[in-house]
Amino acid sequence: MQIKTKALQIVAGIIWIIAGLNVCAIGIETGINQWVWWECVASFVIFVLFLLMFLKITAENARRIERLSAEEPTKNVFRMMDVRAYAVMIFMIALGLVLRIFSLVPIWFIAFFYTGLGAALGVAGVAYLVVFVTDSLPRS
Repeated sequence: MQIKTKALQIVAGIIWIIAGLNVCAIGIETGINQWVWWECVASFVIFVLFLLMFLKITAENARRIERLSAEEPTKNVFRMMDVRAYAVMIFMIALGLVLRIFSLVPIWFIAFFYTGLGAALGVAGVAYLVVFVTDSLPRS
């Protein structure tokens, strides 16, 4: 499906927000009855660390989409991310499934880690939408 190349930022933002909300919801549901103060702090630390990483990826991808936009007015919707980003996404999903299915980490870890990770994904998704609306690329 072809869409305006600039609109790839909207698609990427929505995908990241949906993924973030889903991951965050898993974390919150997992820990809803057992949160303690240190898990809240740990979740915030995870949020900050992943947000810094995700914002860098978001900025790189936004610049890539801008370059694509200069080349052609429309692109396939799956061009919202490059191959490396898809590989990272597949790896993270697979790792998360393996950790939960085989109970390789304790429930309390899933609770704080997924909550922080999901929140960071969601905020990074909003960054794509901000770039689209303001038509201003993030600094490198």
